[in-house]
Amino acid sequence: SVLYHSGTHSSKSGPCILVWIFLALFILWAGLSFWISNNNNHILAHKISLLILKKDNPYMLILLTGLIGAVVGGFAALAGSLLSKRKK
Repeated sequence: SVLYHSGTHSSKSGPCILVWIFLALFILWAGLSFWISNNNNHILAHKISLLILKKDNPYMLILLTGLIGAVVGGFAALAGSLLSKRKK
């Protein structure tokens, strides 16, 4: 996996890896969810934002999706980095 290799074969420290992977995955997840939502005029995003956020704001839902994806991916890369240093 790209995240595993970018996290384990880098000479950067753990927190630095977390920041860069977090930013990259936030842009990826938010961009992809915006692209999918925009293709259907945000119909589903309007309904889901009413359920989850209790207000009709599909763009806030897109940001939340990006944030969740970035946090999970960032910690996965950090864990991979720390585990590879432990094996050496």
